[in-house]
Parts: sequence; C-alpha cells; structure tokens
Amino acid sequence: MRSRTPTKRWRPSSSKPGGAKASDEFNAAIAGITDPKDKGEWQAAMRAFGQTIWGTTAWGRQLDAQGKRTQAGGREWRTTKDLPPSGRRPIVDVLKKTAEEVAPLLEHLCDVGERTTKFTTQAAITAAKATAADLSDLSVTNLTKMAVGGLVGRIVLAFRSHMDKSGCDAVVETYHKEFTEAADKLKALLPELEIAIKSAPTYQAELARAQGFGARSLNEFKKEHRWQTSVPHEGPLNGPAWTGRTIEVDKDTSTIAPARDTRGVTSHLKYDPNLNPPFVVYTSTPQ
Repeated sequence: MRSRTPTKRWRPSSSKPGGAKASDEFNAAIAGITDPKDKGEWQAAMRAFGQTIWGTTAWGRQLDAQGKRTQAGGREWRTTKDLPPSGRRPIVDVLKKTAEEVAPLLEHLCDVGERTTKFTTQAAITAAKATAADLSDLSVTNLTKMAVGGLVGRIVLAFRSHMDKSGCDAVVETYHKEFTEAADKLKALLPELEIAIKSAPTYQAELARAQGFGARSLNEFKKEHRWQTSVPHEGPLNGPAWTGRTIEVDKDTSTIAPARDTRGVTSHLKYDPNLNPPFVVYTSTPQ
C-alpha cells in the first residue's frame, strides 16, 4: 500500500467520527428534556426517542461482536428510559469502534508495504551492481563474438546468483501474512456493522415516532388517544422488508435456536373502554 490516502481519511474518523459529532450535538441540544434525574413521562419518552435515533429498539438485546446474544460484555441495543441518548447510542459506538480499528490497521499495512518495497528494491540494486562487476571483464571484442542469447543468459544467471532470494522470500512471506491477518480483522468488524445498518431508523420512521410523542404530549401523556400517525411510502422494496432479528426458544428441550432475520411483526388489540378508539395496539418483537 504505497498510498496513505485511505489511512489519512480514516484517521480523523477514529478521533471524532461524523456520526459521533452529530450525536454529541443532538444530545446536547435535547439535554434539558432528557435528564435521567427527571422521572416525568415527557422526559422518559424523549430519552427513549433519542436512543432510537441511534439504533435501539424496545426488543433489542445485548449482543457480542458477532451479533450473538450475551449476558455480559456485549453491546446493548435495547431502549431504556433510565439513560439519556448519550448513554446508549449503539450505531455511533459501532462506527467509532470501526474507525478506531481500521485507521491504525491501514497505517500498519502501509508500513509493511513500504518495508517490503524498500528491502526488495535494495536487494535488486545490490544484485545489479554485483552483476555489473562480474561483466567488467567483457571487452568490446568479446561482446561482438558472443551471441545475444548467450549474453542475456549470462547476465540473468549472474543477477540471480547475487540476488538475496531467501531475504526477499522472507519479507514477501511476512507481507502476505500481515495482509491476511488484516483481512481477518476487517472481516471481524462486519457483523456489528451489518447490525448497525439494519438498526438505523429511516427518516420517515422517526418522523412518525416524533408525531406520536408530540401527540401524546398534547394530552400530557394521559391514557387516551384521538390521534394517528403514518409512515410515508419509501419507494419500492426489493423483496420482503427486514424488521429485525429474533431467537426462538424450544420450551420442550430448553434450547435456543440461532438468531435469524425477521420479515414481519405480530400485533394485538386490547379493549379498553376508557380510550377513544377503545383499544390499545400491542406490537410484538419482530417475528
């Protein structure tokens, strides 16, 4: 990697990714209405709303770097009303982690590439000088008597004999090893990045959620509703829409099946005569 341009582009992101900066500015702007010390319904709703922007959901779980459920040491994707948005922003944290790991990795590969090029180039220069010294005994008369093929063959053999083949093989082997290991490290970042991509809400979804919070605030979050929200159509979908990931538990064997993508949700209506309309819509986790 002769060019360090990719490294230079990743380096600023590792210290302050664009997403982290936007998150900090947003969180600062709404800090007055998301203080965890305030237990009011409005503040709790705004804390939840702020977190969902950064990828949390009510059905989120704690996942490890491979996207598997874990009880400790993983990244939390569940929305909580006990923390401000700055305290739970998984998408931003994933982007920051990625930048922090990619930047030094690319820097290291650049160093490996430069060391490899420097060694092989110097080895070639040294071999060329030694070859020229071997051919110093050739006079013009001898050169004219030698066939072109014989002269080229002698030069090639002399160059090969002086080339540090074992040294070049070693640095090239190291080069391949370092790049292979780097590729594995980059691949290890993909599961969390894919989760972050799928967890990022659309503008339309957050608009509908904001409308819901706004409507509830007009009634001071009382148990009533005379409003509705909608999510505008976002264009054609190539195949079924992805709604999340779920894990099924076999109650008979107490075993947990591997996590899988989901393409829908389950909703239920619960009758409540005190509401208008007289029911509450319960939407399950993705299914």
